[in-house]
Amino acid sequence: MLLVALVSQATGLHSGTVDFDTPWLVVDNPILSTGSLSALPAILWSMDTGTRLTLGAEYLPVRDLTVLLDFALFGEAWLGHHLQSLAWYLLGCWLFHRVCLGLLGDGPRALLAALLFAAHPVHVESVVWLASRKDVVSLALFMGALVCWQRRGEHRLLAPLTGLLALLAYWAKNTAVVLPAWLLALELLAPPGERSLRRLLDLAWPGLAVVAGLTLTLSLGEAVGMYAEPRADTLAGFVQLDLVIVARYLGMLAWPLHLAPLYAEPTVQPWTEPGVLASAALVLGTLGVGLACWRRAPLVALGTAWFVLALVPVLQLVPIQNLMAVRYLLLPSAGAALALCAVPLPARARAPALVAGLVAAGLLTVLSLRENLVWRDSVSLWSRAVAVQPQLPRAWASLAAAQTSAGQHDAAGKTLARGLALHPEAALLHQTRGLRAVEADDDVLAERSYRTALRLDPTLRRSSHNLTLLLLKQGRVEEAVAQGAATARDHALWAPGHVSYGVALMEQGELQQAAVVFLRAAELDPHLAAPHCNLGGVAFLGGDLGAAELGWQRCLELDPANEQAQRGLDEVERRRAAAPRGAP
Repeated sequence: MLLVALVSQATGLHSGTVDFDTPWLVVDNPILSTGSLSALPAILWSMDTGTRLTLGAEYLPVRDLTVLLDFALFGEAWLGHHLQSLAWYLLGCWLFHRVCLGLLGDGPRALLAALLFAAHPVHVESVVWLASRKDVVSLALFMGALVCWQRRGEHRLLAPLTGLLALLAYWAKNTAVVLPAWLLALELLAPPGERSLRRLLDLAWPGLAVVAGLTLTLSLGEAVGMYAEPRADTLAGFVQLDLVIVARYLGMLAWPLHLAPLYAEPTVQPWTEPGVLASAALVLGTLGVGLACWRRAPLVALGTAWFVLALVPVLQLVPIQNLMAVRYLLLPSAGAALALCAVPLPARARAPALVAGLVAAGLLTVLSLRENLVWRDSVSLWSRAVAVQPQLPRAWASLAAAQTSAGQHDAAGKTLARGLALHPEAALLHQTRGLRAVEADDDVLAERSYRTALRLDPTLRRSSHNLTLLLLKQGRVEEAVAQGAATARDHALWAPGHVSYGVALMEQGELQQAAVVFLRAAELDPHLAAPHCNLGGVAFLGGDLGAAELGWQRCLELDPANEQAQRGLDEVERRRAAAPRGAP
């Protein structure tokens, strides 16, 4: 089983990264990339908004510690980072096999369930994408908690250890919140002779652990903008969206040939739409099978319950940013594998079923190998996104950006043109055209593109920020101040927007107000050099050489290559040397 898991992910071991959240969350993360013990206070107990935003707008210290360890051991040798992700995945697969042994017995069913799980291509995103480290870490800890729970009768410390592992799994990824509910389902399906009040009371350990983690998550959620707007206005719409989403996930598990990093979000449709009816029939039929098996085949019911419960955290009970993602299937797919391999079969059908299962595991391994190749670089990743989800403007914009970064400028231009032809009203594509125009020093096209993008989608912070800088470049200070104010107002938790606004205020001569804005930017992102560099500039213009020196020194601590800060310090030294003896 471990060999299959290793082989299925072998092509994911490489020395690169992709530009899908990985740069800001891992590669250039100013806290984690230090690889230093000095980052521990920020990771473990710093709850200020700036630190939390830098670490992904979540409190996930276990995930963060594993990334910190990567940088301490491997630096920017990304192969080492990929190896640690793979190690966590292998551990999770092995522990899932131990769980299956406890449920299905020491026979081919347990092994087949683990094989189907280990080889499935829906796991590739979680393993190979460094920004998804939390998935594989949480998987291993989740499975470890289940093993401890199954064996807690062997030692009295295994029940509290289950609680500890539940908390660590939650602090790796919040979807582990479902663990106590799944353990309760496991107890309810136990034979009557094995049930007892004491066994149920053991649920207090993982229950309290998850409640403690959830309390902290909810208290931070609003402060860091973790939540999104609800996708439906009514309960009926909410239910419909969830039915469609779960049906799509079932389709991915059964036919994983067209996976993508992004998916178009379903929208509320009339209930008479064929797609809605088909989704409802598939999901309700699956649930019906699980309920029907409650007494005659309880492990099928248990696997079905596992699949459904593991999806609950991403079904918008609390609106989150992404409505659908392949990585959300990592834990639910374990329940599907368990349910499939727990189906009771007559004796004459068991050998053919085992052969069919092994063939399926082999095919899934081949698909995983192919899927890993998609994630080896940004161009191949976004090419897949465009091929599978051409209706997504973000896929076209991301592919054009990746091609530009790879030096494929002609291809990037063609990609952008094709995207705009398909989606002429897509704000993100106009923003991308603006970025390319700036690189080509075409200010007229850049301004027109940014303004079009903002007209189509006023929430595009990058367009608003870049338009402010473009207006400053052209000397249109008053317009830049107005645009910068809009950026800072509409994106109150985004530090770069405050920086561009502050720079515009500096150009206008509003030094005191600019200083306030730069201080806010530094609070939102304590590791961003630009606010401190500009605070040094504000102090210098105000005649306070001491404060200017402190600002520029802090800037150089964060960005040792910052030439503006170095020139500022040199000017401070020159003026001090030229000042009369005894002058302040």
